[in-house]
Amino acid sequence: MRDTLFAAQFSLESITSLLDEALDFLIKEGLVESYDSYLRATDIGRRVSELYIDPQTAITLLRGLSYKEKTGTVGYLHLIASTPDMPKLYLRRGERSKMTQLLMGVEDQLLTEPPYDPEELDFFLAELKTAMVLEDWIDEVPDDEIYEKYGIGPGDLYSMTQTAEWLLYSAYELAKLRGLISHLLPLLTLRERVRHGVKEELLGLVRIKGIGRVRARALFNAGFKDLDDIAKADIAKLSKVPLIGPSLAKRLKEAAAVGGGDIGDLPEESARSTLDRYF
Repeated sequence: MRDTLFAAQFSLESITSLLDEALDFLIKEGLVESYDSYLRATDIGRRVSELYIDPQTAITLLRGLSYKEKTGTVGYLHLIASTPDMPKLYLRRGERSKMTQLLMGVEDQLLTEPPYDPEELDFFLAELKTAMVLEDWIDEVPDDEIYEKYGIGPGDLYSMTQTAEWLLYSAYELAKLRGLISHLLPLLTLRERVRHGVKEELLGLVRIKGIGRVRARALFNAGFKDLDDIAKADIAKLSKVPLIGPSLAKRLKEAAAVGGGDIGDLPEESARSTLDRYF
């Protein structure tokens, strides 16, 4: 450690102090075990390293999931939004009152307690605002509406949904290790909804590669609610669904017959393509 840049700029004692502090934190939180002069990662600590998430993120997730056996969508989304790994949307002028009112309506779902300190509460409300972006995304609010409502761009939404999907997977893995089984199915379902940006009723349709949330909604609204409906459908009727057409209808039926495989060379309507107006 003597040859590091930090040691040259500060002191070896400073490095030692910081390392000791970090190690004490990891041991206290159950991520590392100490045996005499040996250190070993616990099962949780090893999985946190494999998931490549901040240890504080893992602790936040585990504390939240241990707080209640069940919660709703907002509870899970706010939990991941409260972690250090999640990009935050901070409050704009005039939003504090609106978000405080929202907090009062969803507080019973949350997996963390709102703070009393006004400054800390502002950060808490910013996390809630971040969760609301994700909720709008999975409620199929059009991309352009999300951009305008929250003052963000396509790159911001992409980053948030990418990170949210990974954090929900991480939460699932940690819950599984800790035996928090009541959270497993909700986390898996929510992760898939975030991946595709859809309500739960569309999950069977977006599993077809090349069908994103807009085409899936068009199919669902036309009465084709799952792969079985598409497999049994008349091609002429399927072709009349907006954004489908005869060629895609034929490929859809073929894909549905084998369980939702690739439908060919159609430009993929990714959940993050932000091309709602086209697909």
